[in-house]
Amino acid sequence: MPPLINLVLRSVATDDAGSASGALVTAQQVGNALGVALVGAVFFGRLGDGTGPGPYGLAFATACAVQGALALIAAALVWRAGAHATARAVRGPVALGSRTAA
Repeated sequence: MPPLINLVLRSVATDDAGSASGALVTAQQVGNALGVALVGAVFFGRLGDGTGPGPYGLAFATACAVQGALALIAAALVWRAGAHATARAVRGPVALGSRTAA
């Protein structure tokens, strides 16, 4: 996580670093909660009324596949954000309320 945090906060003006950090942590907490809820819903949706090792194994495998797909999507978004941040680094930090933020 530290590389992602650095990626996000290095493009923010120093005066806005506290606000940006608070917004980032809040977004992380919301993302974590939604991720657990989504994977749990997939697991229990697949499990249904099943009992025994077979249905639990299938539900677990399905939930793991969904979690793996979400991890790949997140990695692609971080990679894309890194490329975008590299392009913006030439322009320097942007104030949070600025209309020129891209």
